Amino acid sequence: MSKSTVSQRTARQNSADYQLMDAALKGLPAILDTHRVERALCEAYVGNGAVSVESAEIAYIRYKPATSCLAAYRATVRRGPSADEAANTVWFYVKAYHEDAFADAVSKATARDRHERTGHWRALPLPDVNSVLYPIESDTELKGLPTVFDARKVVRVIHAALREHPRDTWRISDRKLRLTVVRYKPEKRAVFRADTRLVNRESGDRRNLGIYIRVYSEAHDPRILELMRGLHRSVAASPDVRIAEPLLYDNDKRILMVREASGTPCSELLGQGDQGESLAQVARALAVFHRLDKVPADNRSAAEMLSIATATGRNLGRLVTELHDPIERIASRLQALFGDLPAAPQGLVHGDLHPGQILLGEPSEPVTLLDFDRTCRGDSVFDIGNFIAHLHLASLQEKKIDVQTTAAKFQAAYESASGRTIDPRLRQFWVATALLQLAISPFRVLRPNWRRECRAIVERCGELL
Repeated sequence: MSKSTVSQRTARQNSADYQLMDAALKGLPAILDTHRVERALCEAYVGNGAVSVESAEIAYIRYKPATSCLAAYRATVRRGPSADEAANTVWFYVKAYHEDAFADAVSKATARDRHERTGHWRALPLPDVNSVLYPIESDTELKGLPTVFDARKVVRVIHAALREHPRDTWRISDRKLRLTVVRYKPEKRAVFRADTRLVNRESGDRRNLGIYIRVYSEAHDPRILELMRGLHRSVAASPDVRIAEPLLYDNDKRILMVREASGTPCSELLGQGDQGESLAQVARALAVFHRLDKVPADNRSAAEMLSIATATGRNLGRLVTELHDPIERIASRLQALFGDLPAAPQGLVHGDLHPGQILLGEPSEPVTLLDFDRTCRGDSVFDIGNFIAHLHLASLQEKKIDVQTTAAKFQAAYESASGRTIDPRLRQFWVATALLQLAISPFRVLRPNWRRECRAIVERCGELL
């Protein structure tokens, strides 16, 4: 029989931070135990050659109290008996089910495995903990994944998207295609980067090609292409902001292709020297974005935004019982303040603006904004609050940021670029609201001290109010 092993590493502390209990989900502690998951991964690979699992780390957690919890993992594995074998990164997720739903989940996993191509490991039921381990390829909620994981199909879709490079003139190499998982939220969406080469059939001219591929579940709004095309057209002549060009959307498979964008994530620059010019660049870009009035986007009320944030905060209160009462007090205070807020400026709202969604180039170049899954029309101060809330989050996670000074510079630059004065009550309300929604974020990637960090975020949120 083939052998699969977990490499020997320094054992992690079996601390209370990793011991979570939910009476309805007995598999909850197991799916967050990386050592146990590594062993299960080895078992899943048995029959596909010897495998050494060198590391497995959690990339994302989604928890629905008393219903289910899933954890997305990325792992480094080596196939073959030799340590000289090339290491590969594999993505998978483990989902803990309520006991009433487990049998049905296993039945569906077995049914989908009948269609799996040979040579790939299959979903592995873990009956002792009512859980199932799924390879990313078995995520049937993302109908576009079979296309993305087939190089020839990807090339055909790229040809359809790149009309300026017709198939009879340009060849795209499927053998040179390199696919990298950028982000994966199981059963909701996955983001990939595809790198390959364009070759002119006549001249032999070669060009590198980079494309981002987003795969969505059926629940996602299919109007994303219309939105992104509207954004791209609207800022085409702007010296301040740029939107990556959307190339194609396959409504049946829920696949969106977007041309790559260059730049350095703003998150990598936080805390590095005087950021006045960078903050001014971002503020100018955001001011332009908020003024876009011909882009198709749904309206979202401030009440809806507040409701989403408080619901997320309350999920944390159910998970960490000592935070339940502080979170309830914050939610009540936000609701009370909401009724007395002054009129807010309405406009296009990014909906998830934070330093990781912003690419910066040279000072003379426009800023690139990314990820418009939450874009809507509503209170534009929400974006200001969300950006500042992420500054608080970074500072609480030991990034050296003077939040007060940085936030003041950012707001001043935005007010100058937009010609609007932001009421301090509005700003503080949306910073606190966004911070409450972010309080669960350390748990979602199971940071080593996630309980302490969640508690610190809740306390900071309370201080702001």
